[in-house]
Amino acid sequence: MKKIFILFTVVLSIFLSHTLMAHSPQTGNNPTVEYIPNLGQWDAPFLYKSNHAPCDFFLTKTGYRVLLSDPANAQKMDRKHHGHIQSDGVLKFHAYDVSFVNSNPKVALSEEKILPHYYNYYQGNESRRWKQGVHPSLVVNYSNIYEGIDMRVYSENMNIKYDLIVGANADYKKIQIKYTGLDKIYIKDNKLILESSLGEQNELQPYTYQFINNEKIEIPCEYVVNGDIVSFKLKKNHNPAYPLYIDPTLVFSTLSASTADNWGFTATYDSSGNLYAGGITGYSYPNPGAYNGNFPTTPGAFQQNFGGGGPGGMGNIFRYDATVTKFNATGTSLIYSTYLGGVDNDQPQSMIVDHNDNLIVVGRTYSADFPTSPGCYDDSHNGGADIFVFKFSSAGAMLASTFVGGSGDDAVNVSPDEMVITPNDLKHNYSDDARSEVIVDSNNNIYLVAATTSPDFPTILAHQPNLGGMQDGVIVELNPNCTNLLWGTYLGGSQNDAAYVIALNKTNQNEVYVAGGTLSSNFPTTPGTLNPTYQGSIDGFLSRFNNSSKALVASTYIGTNAYDQVYGVQTDDSNRVYIVGQTQGAYPVTGGVWTIPNSSQFFSIINNSLSSIIHSTVFGTGTLATTNIAPNAFMIDKCQNVYLSGWGGPVIPANPGSTNGMPVTPDAIKLTTDGSDFYFIVLGKNLATFLYGSFFGQNGGVGEHVDGGTSRFDEKGVIYQAICAACGGSQTYPTTPGVWGPNNLSQNCNLGALKIAFNFQNPNAIASASGPLKGCAPLTIQFQNTSTSATNYSWNFGDGSPIDNSVNPTHTYSTPGVYTLTLVASNPNGCTATIDSMHLIITVINDSLKPNFTYVKQDSCGPFTAHFTNTSQYNNGMPMANADYHWDFGDGTSYNGQTPPLHSFPAANVYTVTLTMTDTNACNSPAVFQLVIDFATNIVKSAFVMPDSVCMPALVSFVDQSQNATGWSWNFGDGNTSNQTNPLNTYQTPGTFTVTLISFNPNTCNKLDSMSRIITIFPQPFADFSWKPDPPEPNTPNTFKNLSTGATDYLWDFGDGNTSTDKDPIHIYEKDGTYTVCLTARNSYGCKDTACKSVRGMVIPLVDVPTGFSPNGDGVNDYVYVKGYGIEKMMFRIFNRWGEKVFETTDKAIGWDGRYKGMMQEMEVYSYTLSVEFFDGSKLNKSGNITLLK
Repeated sequence: MKKIFILFTVVLSIFLSHTLMAHSPQTGNNPTVEYIPNLGQWDAPFLYKSNHAPCDFFLTKTGYRVLLSDPANAQKMDRKHHGHIQSDGVLKFHAYDVSFVNSNPKVALSEEKILPHYYNYYQGNESRRWKQGVHPSLVVNYSNIYEGIDMRVYSENMNIKYDLIVGANADYKKIQIKYTGLDKIYIKDNKLILESSLGEQNELQPYTYQFINNEKIEIPCEYVVNGDIVSFKLKKNHNPAYPLYIDPTLVFSTLSASTADNWGFTATYDSSGNLYAGGITGYSYPNPGAYNGNFPTTPGAFQQNFGGGGPGGMGNIFRYDATVTKFNATGTSLIYSTYLGGVDNDQPQSMIVDHNDNLIVVGRTYSADFPTSPGCYDDSHNGGADIFVFKFSSAGAMLASTFVGGSGDDAVNVSPDEMVITPNDLKHNYSDDARSEVIVDSNNNIYLVAATTSPDFPTILAHQPNLGGMQDGVIVELNPNCTNLLWGTYLGGSQNDAAYVIALNKTNQNEVYVAGGTLSSNFPTTPGTLNPTYQGSIDGFLSRFNNSSKALVASTYIGTNAYDQVYGVQTDDSNRVYIVGQTQGAYPVTGGVWTIPNSSQFFSIINNSLSSIIHSTVFGTGTLATTNIAPNAFMIDKCQNVYLSGWGGPVIPANPGSTNGMPVTPDAIKLTTDGSDFYFIVLGKNLATFLYGSFFGQNGGVGEHVDGGTSRFDEKGVIYQAICAACGGSQTYPTTPGVWGPNNLSQNCNLGALKIAFNFQNPNAIASASGPLKGCAPLTIQFQNTSTSATNYSWNFGDGSPIDNSVNPTHTYSTPGVYTLTLVASNPNGCTATIDSMHLIITVINDSLKPNFTYVKQDSCGPFTAHFTNTSQYNNGMPMANADYHWDFGDGTSYNGQTPPLHSFPAANVYTVTLTMTDTNACNSPAVFQLVIDFATNIVKSAFVMPDSVCMPALVSFVDQSQNATGWSWNFGDGNTSNQTNPLNTYQTPGTFTVTLISFNPNTCNKLDSMSRIITIFPQPFADFSWKPDPPEPNTPNTFKNLSTGATDYLWDFGDGNTSTDKDPIHIYEKDGTYTVCLTARNSYGCKDTACKSVRGMVIPLVDVPTGFSPNGDGVNDYVYVKGYGIEKMMFRIFNRWGEKVFETTDKAIGWDGRYKGMMQEMEVYSYTLSVEFFDGSKLNKSGNITLLK
C-alpha cells in the first residue's frame, strides 16, 4: 500500500536572524538548532530542550513551550559583568505553551541526525541528575501525533520549523493547536501573529504541497483562529492518490581553511563519495609582492610548499600555484592536500576520477619546471601557456604527468587575464578564459578539450591538422600513463573558436561529443544537421566524432543570430544528446516543456545525428538583455532529470548577469539571493517539469563564483562543487557543523567545497548490521542504512514493536525467535518507483555460554606454575559437561578438557590464557574468556644516594633509587627512622653513622632488600675576633685579634674591598667610616664559620713627603713615598735639577727607588710636586725638595 502525504510546513520566525547561544558548540558560519534530550538532568516535564536566542524551546509529548527573553536582558547582564551597573535591574521573560488538542497520548518521539559531540551534566548535589554523554540531535520526530499524522521538528537557517505530515486517509482537520499564555492571537498578511508582554512574534504562513506526475503541486493553506485554538484550512482540494514531497540534502559545505588567498576552480568525486577540489593560491603582485600565509597540506603531500608564481598569464596582478584537496565523503577531514606547480603560474581547470579512483587534473601552466613523470609524452615546456595533465593515486602520489601544447597559448580562451571580458568575443563570462574539460573512457584513456593559439599544437589522426584562425578548439586523447598521444586535432574556422566541454555517449563510447563557442562563419559542420550554416554574432557548436577513426561524423552550429554559446554536453540512456548554454536571441522552445519565455539560458535535447531538436526550453528571468548565470556543472540522470549548477553576479563590473529573479522552489536550501550567488536547478524528464531551484551563498559581500574550471554531479544526482567563496575576508559564508574548514582564515578568499544530494531518482533500499544477525537475547543491533536516493525510511523490526522512521536505528530483540526485518526506503519523486524494500533475517536464541575461570600462581620467583579453576556456566542451568573446553595458555601449549592440571610456564613473562567454550546448541558458541597472568622475575632492589660527609649543623637529604619498591624503612644510625620515600634527617652531634634502607614490595620475588652506607658528620669551627684601638683613634691602624677555636685557616674581609689570610692582621682604612669586618674560620675538614662585626676607621685627611732617602739596597729607607691618610686621589712627580721628570705615580703605595731609565741617579737634591684630593673632597697642593743620599 502506498503511503500518501500532505505536508504542512510551519516556520517559527521568532527565531529569524538570531544566533544560537548555549549548547551549540558548532563550527562554521551556518549553525543549526540542537535538540538536547532530557535524560533526567533537568527536573522538568519536557522531553527535549533547545537553547536558542532569544528564547528557550521545550518539547513535550503534547506540544512545546516557548520561553522568550527580552533582548535587553543580555545587555543588562553584560553591563553588570563589565562593572557598568551595580544591579541586574529587572530581567523580563515571557512563557507560553503550545499543545495539540486531543492528540495521541501514546505518541512516540525519536531522534534523527544525532550529532557526534555530547554534553556532561553535573548539576546540584543529586547524583541521579548527573548525566554523561548526552548527544543532541538536529531533528525530533513525533510518530502518530494524531492518527495517521506525524510531526517532524527541525531547523533551517536558524528558524525552528515543524512539518505536519498527513498520511493516506488521515484527516488533517483533526489538527487543533492551542496557545496558552499569550495576550492576543490574530492573523495578519497570512501570518499568525502572537502578542506577548515582550511584543509580537509570528509564525509564517503554512506551506502545503503534493507531488503529482513528478510535478510539485502547492495546496494553498491558511490559518484559522478560534479563540486560543489554531487550525488549518486548505483553500483547494488535495489529491490523496499521489505522494508528497522531496527533501534535497545539504551533505556538507566547507572552506579550505587556507590562511593564504585560495580561489576555487574545479571539483569532482570518486566511488566513495569523496570530494576533490582544485583551486589556486597565491598573492597580489606587485603589492605586497610576497606569498602570505599557508595553504593546508597533509603529511607526505606531493608538494608541501608554494612553488613561487611568476609573470605568466595574469602574473602582472596575481601570482599563484595550483592546489588539489581530497575531502572525505562528509567533509570533516582531509585525505590529502597539496600544492601543484612550478616557478611560474599554474591553475587547474578540470578534474575527473578514473575507474581506479585515480584523480586526473588538467590545467594551464607557465612553469618550465612543472613536475612531469619519467617517459611521459612531453617533458618540456613549449612556450606561453601549456596544458598539463597530472594523475594522482588515491593516496595523493604522482602516477603520471605531462605537458601538452605548442609555442602559443594553450588552455587559454581569448585572454589569460580573468579580469578582462572582451565584448563580442568568446570570453563572455568572468572565468571563461579557463574553460576546458577532461573525461576518461572505460579503458581509462584520458580525453580533454581546450582552446589554443599555437600553430604547432601536436596532432595525430587529426580531422583538422592546422590552426584555422587566431584561436581554435583542440581535442586530445592520451593513454592512461600519459606516455602516448592517441589523438590530437584542431577544431575551428578562421576566427576565434573554443572547445569547452566533451562527453562520451553513455550507450556507445565510440561516439565523442564536443561543444563550445565560435565566431567563425566557416566552422566545420556537416550537411543535414540542425544548423549547418553560421547563425550570426557568436554561435555555439556541437560536434560528434567517431572514437575509432577520429572522423567528424556530424557537426552543427547552435543558436540564433545573437549571442549563443554551449557550456555543457551530456547524453542519456536513450542515445539522446543534451546541451546547456547561454543565449541572447530567440532560442527555440518546443511544446510541453517548462519554460520562462525570453530568458537567456537554454536546455536542448537533440537527436543522435544532430539533425533535429527533440525538446528545448529557456529559463532565467525573462529578459535577453543579459545572461544570468555562467553554467558550471551539467548532468543527466538515469531518470532523464536534468541538473545544472552555475553562478551569477558582478564579481567584476564587466561580468554580465545576476541571480536576482531566478526561479526557486519552496524547499530550496536558500530561497532568496543578493544577486551574486550560486544557483542550482533540476528539470524533469523531457524538460517538462521544474523540480527544484535554489540559491546558495552568503548574503552581501563579494558574490560566490568560480575562477574557471568544471565541477560535477555524480550519476545519483549529487553535486560536488568548487566555489571561490568568502572573498574579502568574509566570515558569513555558510558552512555545515563539524566540517574541516568552518571559517575563512585568510584575508581574502577561500576555496569552498560543497556537496548536495538532490534525491530525484528511484530509491534503493540497502541495510546491514554493525554486528552479527544471530545472537543471544537480549540482542541489540545497530543497523546501517546505506540506501540511495531515498528521503524517508520505515523500519519494521518484525517483533511487533512500532515502526521506526530514523535513518540508522538501534533495536533490541528481547525474546528468542526468528524475525524478518524490513526496510522500506521511499522517495516521492522517484522517476519510475517511489519505494524500495529489503529484508534481513534476525535469529535470537537464549542458550548462552558464559566461560570463566580463576587461577592461583606459585608465590615465588620460580618455578612458574599456576592452578586453574573452571567456573564457566550456562545461563539456562545446563550442565557444564555438555560443552567442550579448549585452554590456550599463551605459551605455545594448550589443553582440552574441563579443568587442566597444574600448568608450568617456561619462563617469567606475561601470558594471555584463553578458555574457549563450545556447544553448537548455544546461541553464542563458541564463547571466549581471557585472563592475563604475569610471572615476573622482577625483584626489589634497594638503593639510595646521600653525601659521604657533611658539616654541622647537618640536615641531610636521602634520595631513594630503589627498583620496584613500594615501601621503605630508613635507619639513620643516630636513633632516628623514617618510612618516607625521600626523607630528611638532622644529625645533632659529629661522628660516623651507618645509614640503612630496607626497600620492600610484596609482589616481587624477594619481597625486600636492604642497603647500608656510612656518613661522617664533621664538627664546625667557631669564628670570633676583637680589635684595637677601641674606641678608635685618628689615623691609627686597627690591630685585629683572632679569637676563633677549632680552625686552621682564616679569611678576613675588612669591608673596604681589602682582605687578608693572616691570623692577626693589621689594617689601615683610607676613609673615615664604619665598616663590616667578617672573619671566616675553616677547619681541616673544610667546615666553616663566619663572624662579622662593625669596626670604626677614624681617618683625618693628612699628607706629607720625607725630605730624604738612601736607596743603597740595605732595606732601610730605600724608597721615598708619599705619607698620609684619607687620600682619594694624588699625583706625585719628582724632577732633577735640569727640570727633567724622573718619577711619577698616582698611588701612595708606589715609591721612587732613585732610578731613572734604569740608572741610579746622582746624590743630590731633587724637587717634587704633589696634588692630593682627600675622601671628604678637600684638596692640597704641595711642593718641596728631597735629598738622595748614598
